[in-house]
Amino acid sequence: MILRRIIAHFRKQEWTAIAIDFVIVVVGVFVGLQVNNWNEARAERAEEYGYLVRLHEDLTRSISTIERTVGMLERQAAGQTVFLDALAQCSVPPDSRDEIEYAISTLGYINAPIFSSRTYDELTSSGAFDIIENEDIRTGLSDVVRRVGHLNHTVENIYRLTEHHRFTVEENVLFTNIRPFDDFGSTASVEYDIGELCRDRKIASAVSAIRLQTMDRFYAYQALATLYRRLPPMIEGEIAERWGVDLGAAAEEVR
Repeated sequence: MILRRIIAHFRKQEWTAIAIDFVIVVVGVFVGLQVNNWNEARAERAEEYGYLVRLHEDLTRSISTIERTVGMLERQAAGQTVFLDALAQCSVPPDSRDEIEYAISTLGYINAPIFSSRTYDELTSSGAFDIIENEDIRTGLSDVVRRVGHLNHTVENIYRLTEHHRFTVEENVLFTNIRPFDDFGSTASVEYDIGELCRDRKIASAVSAIRLQTMDRFYAYQALATLYRRLPPMIEGEIAERWGVDLGAAAEEVR
């Protein structure tokens, strides 16, 4: 209809009317494009919000898992220290037998760090990672994934380093009553003669070498847990500022 009007005005050489019609057309196209852009931006922001919420959930799970792993490493290292003291004294204090049994049954076993990366993988595989506007959040996620990848790779090296030491100890003990411990594996009762073990210097050396690797993983996983913990408050702050939602309070209600 506008086109017919412009043609009619052109034939009559009504230049003012033509200019007005032209302005109407330009303004209409401009407004239409702006509305379309606004709708796209609104949909993108809604999608970003969904990703941030899911990333927050993934990180919460990851923090819980890494804290359990750090706790397990701490308990292993403590038990290994008690075991070394018992070997040095050639006697086991009455209240230390359980610690030493746990130390022996888990000697050299170190779990790889876990990051719940489903949402991160979805973002990167679909090429939508930049939908997260906050650069600090993007950088933090990338740092976590890079650190987890590195630690996962080094776990295999640690197993190779400690395998011989673990066998040195296991060849001199007897495992009985094997049972599930938790999601990370099993535990067992251990029969051993501390008098025999303490006379073999290789036993103490093997336990000492394994304790070194256990403590190395303990400190590395503590640092990873710190990286994990930095991100949820950042995501909570981003959502509170831009969407007015208190995600931290909502997460506490779920717990």
